[in-house]
Amino acid sequence: MKIAIYTILFLLSFSIFSFGQNSIGLIGGNIFDGKKFVKKDLYIADGKITFEKPGTLEKTIKIENQFVIPPFGDAHTHNLDREFQLTYLPEQYLKEGTFYVQNLTAKTKNIDYFRKYFSTKQTPDVIFANQGISSTSGHPFMAYEPYVMGLYDASKWKDNIEKIRTSRLDEGNSYIFIDSKKAAKEKLKGFFAGKPDIVKIFLVDVGNFEKNSVDEILGNSGLPAELAEYVTKESQKRGLKVYAHIDTAEDFETGVKIGVDGFAHMPTWNGKPETKQEFQVSKKVLEKAANRNIVISPTIAITTGGTDKDSQEYKNQIEFIRQFLSKYHKLGGTILIGSDYFNRPLTVELKAFIEVDAFEELELLKIVSETTPRAIFPERKIGFLKEGYEGSVLVLKKNPLEDSENLFGITHWIKQGQILKFD
Repeated sequence: MKIAIYTILFLLSFSIFSFGQNSIGLIGGNIFDGKKFVKKDLYIADGKITFEKPGTLEKTIKIENQFVIPPFGDAHTHNLDREFQLTYLPEQYLKEGTFYVQNLTAKTKNIDYFRKYFSTKQTPDVIFANQGISSTSGHPFMAYEPYVMGLYDASKWKDNIEKIRTSRLDEGNSYIFIDSKKAAKEKLKGFFAGKPDIVKIFLVDVGNFEKNSVDEILGNSGLPAELAEYVTKESQKRGLKVYAHIDTAEDFETGVKIGVDGFAHMPTWNGKPETKQEFQVSKKVLEKAANRNIVISPTIAITTGGTDKDSQEYKNQIEFIRQFLSKYHKLGGTILIGSDYFNRPLTVELKAFIEVDAFEELELLKIVSETTPRAIFPERKIGFLKEGYEGSVLVLKKNPLEDSENLFGITHWIKQGQILKFD
């Protein structure tokens, strides 16, 4: 089986050392307690954190004056569901410090294999939303269908647009189309039978759904509000959290009204003054979202990635994002971090967060190492360096509370009591 070959290649791509009962001592470091760094030793025994020295230490690591923090989380990706990525991308996630990943639309062909694969001490831990739920030809159709047709060059899509329009090669694998409540009842049975860990719906310019859903442009719509609400309620009845893709302020407000648990983006303004009003969310709506504990993963890097960094539009985007995030944070809203960049791990988004400068160093450290991992795996003891919590830590050479750039200076990686070393 081809996928087994990728597995072997991945396991050979870096060295992992395990030490018996995982009795490890990190000596002489500074331990993050959720607010500040405290000088003390930390131990990991039987895969759990402890501050009492075990009777026998099988491995001692002297980290004099270095800084120990929990590992990172990525709350929005579409990676780690393809065979070809196994030889490099899991290692890239681990090496940058990202141990927890949330895939918000996955190809389901080999999803059972990937769920099992990404649940070990040698890989990132990943949850999957399975197929994205939209209306016919709505987003994410164009993110998947042309590629399974062999149209990897986007410049060729225009000449093949009618073939793409009628193709359904990836339907049921990466996306599900729902155009009526009757269809929703039928198709959701199969969707839930696939045991998604979370659910991803698409709201795309929802106020213009009727027009967009029948025009010639592919991928410029999502679900209408009433079907989005139906899918949301049916998912939540089954204990599943629902994340919504959004573009506009009206999409955001609709998501709040129908009761989603999270937004996979913030409103994605392009920086052009004449369109700004479409993306301005009122304080009243933001307060409702914050009060309902709706989380937001703003995906800053991909939102601004197509804009010339020397342009006024880019400066407008950065300021818009800064103000939005600061306002939501001050209202008590929860911000997560996730990149949404295909075939790339979290680093690009972490750099974007630093550039936008909406958060102090302490706030950003908590977003990336506490809030996001705990949002992905709320039932697990992660995100804090506390007695009895999972023995997964990163060691940084320099203090991230002095400069967030220091988050990129990892010297040691330990996942559930196993030391990871990379070639």
